[in-house]
Amino acid sequence: MQFTMKRSKRPRPRPTAKGFAGADDDDEPAAAPSPAPAPRTAAECRGAGNLLAESGRFGAALAQFDAALASEPRSPELHELRAQALLAMDRCYDAAAAADCAIALRPTWADAHLARARALLNYGEPDDALHSFRRAAALAPGDDDVRAECVAAEDIARRRSDSRRRLLEAADDDDDPDAAEVLRCKAALRCTVEQPMDEG
Repeated sequence: MQFTMKRSKRPRPRPTAKGFAGADDDDEPAAAPSPAPAPRTAAECRGAGNLLAESGRFGAALAQFDAALASEPRSPELHELRAQALLAMDRCYDAAAAADCAIALRPTWADAHLARARALLNYGEPDDALHSFRRAAALAPGDDDVRAECVAAEDIARRRSDSRRRLLEAADDDDDPDAAEVLRCKAALRCTVEQPMDEG
C-alpha cells in the first residue's frame, strides 16, 4: 500500500501582511509607501553641524560634517570644522589629520594652520605646534589672538627645551651610569613641561 496526499480542490491562500498589494483581504486598500526623506545638502549638514557644535554636541556635529564631506570632499572649510569638533572631543591626532586635509586644499588659510597647531599642542607636540602657530600668525598678521597663542606656544617649547637641557646636563654630571642613562631617556622622551619629570 502506498501513501498519497489528498489535494484540496482549491489552494489555501497564504497569510499576508495587511497593506501589501495582492493580499487576499479585499476590504482594505493597500497603503502607499511613504516617500523617502530627501537627501540633505552639504550646506544643510554644515549648518546643522555648526548648531550642534555651538550647543556642545560635538559627536553629532562631527557626524553632520562627515555627511557634508561625503558630497563635498574637497571643502577645506568642512575639514577645518571637522578638526575643531575632533579637538573638542579630545581626539587630537585625528584633529591634526583633518587640519592637514584643510591645509592641503588651502595652504594659505590661517584658520587651518591654527586648528593644526592647537591639535598638535594638545597632542603633546609643542615644537611642531609652534611651527603651525608661526605659519598661522604669518598668514593673519593682524590677528592678536593668533599672535597670543603663538607666544604661549613659544613659551611652552622654550620651557620644554630647558627641561630637556637640564636633564642632559644632570646625566653628564651623574657618576652612576644607570642613573645617567635614566636621565638621558627622560630627555629623549621629551618630557612634558606642564608636569616635568623628576630630574633626580
